[in-house]
Amino acid sequence: MKLNKAQVRVIFLLDLVLIVLIVAIGVQYALNGKFRVGGVEPAACADVTVTESAPAPEYSTERSARLSLSDSIDLETNVGGSGDERLTDVIAVGDRVYVFGNTESNDYDATSGNGAFVSVLGADLNTVAFYRPSDRKIAGVTLAEGGFLLALGDSGSVSLALMNYDGEVTATAPATDGEFAALRLTDEGYALITGVTHSPLSKKKLLLRAYDFSLGLTLERMISSPYSLDFVDVFKTGDTYTVFFNATSDLSRHAGAAVCRLSADEPKITYVDKGGAYRAAAVAPVQSGWAMAAIYEGGDGAVMLIDGDFNKKTVVFQGASRPDSAVLDYCDGAYYVGFFGENPSVSLAYDPTFTVRKNLSVLGEFSKTTDYVAGNGWGLYAGECGDTLGVVGSRGACSLRFGSKNESNLKLACSGNLFFAAAESRGISADVGGSFGGIDIWVVRLRI
Repeated sequence: MKLNKAQVRVIFLLDLVLIVLIVAIGVQYALNGKFRVGGVEPAACADVTVTESAPAPEYSTERSARLSLSDSIDLETNVGGSGDERLTDVIAVGDRVYVFGNTESNDYDATSGNGAFVSVLGADLNTVAFYRPSDRKIAGVTLAEGGFLLALGDSGSVSLALMNYDGEVTATAPATDGEFAALRLTDEGYALITGVTHSPLSKKKLLLRAYDFSLGLTLERMISSPYSLDFVDVFKTGDTYTVFFNATSDLSRHAGAAVCRLSADEPKITYVDKGGAYRAAAVAPVQSGWAMAAIYEGGDGAVMLIDGDFNKKTVVFQGASRPDSAVLDYCDGAYYVGFFGENPSVSLAYDPTFTVRKNLSVLGEFSKTTDYVAGNGWGLYAGECGDTLGVVGSRGACSLRFGSKNESNLKLACSGNLFFAAAESRGISADVGGSFGGIDIWVVRLRI
């Protein structure tokens, strides 16, 4: 059939429209990487990978805690930012819970860059305030008059800052040499211990500095020795500070004590059982002397009783096999001793004379302890139990398990009849209901 000119023009126009449609569809495909029909995407082909960014978590500075399904937890929440937060301590005062740590974040709860990070929560774990008292890291914290004393340490020096309950720094003390070892509240002020090493080849010394409640320096003593010294604990009685340490050399390892007094310019140093080949893991005062949890180089854990002049009286081996750490605490008329490591843990209770002993299972599931708090007739230990965290009572009155292998560094606090715990959390897990990214600080109210 022969087409006239009008028909030819119509066909030409239809062909042109078809070509334009084909080109448009091709351009759309090239731009989007996929066909869209009626605004609906067909199923993705096997060789096409579609990635979508995760939505940002819902955030409000003022927020309530989350209810928990755990039998051990009432409420739980997380604080921090999208970077890493590290927990230093948690302290409960009245109806407030203060969480102390350090941050590398610059968003969510943690603004203003790296440094000290303080979260304030209510008794129901609702967020109240967030403070950034220093661009230095919090190495230690203790209660103070009207607030807290912060030990701020990095780069081989430690400074002190008094912070009130509203996050304001009200007084400071100049930096002192050394790495942070301990900060203690005493009846007359505060005691700061640092470890001082002036060169990689020099032996470590210990520096004791005592302050009044206004951060005025009242005592300074350098504890030096032919051995390299590692801090264990410090006690104050009257005007006397007793600093326990481990003394090591290429040939020996044992404990010792330095007695520091205002009336003496130099500390009096005594070594305990120099031929024993052991290290002290914990110390507690006992009647007319001291008790020491000792770990011997052969792998045994033991309790060593020491008189007031630091002479060894007796050693009681506990059957602990190659422990890594130990605790020794007094609570409710008894001394609680525990040895922890990869092998089965050993826990015991002694009467004040250390003549009556009772084997305990209360701490036996711990691979290590991370904190201890005590009140009027009770004591609580925090620690790690395999892939979970745990809190147990000194007499076995409570035993809690919660969390997962993603949580660590558990700390305890209490106020009245309320008990709280804080830990470092690496994302959402069994009992952790939220995360801002990186490592957050996880806070819970315990069911005790």
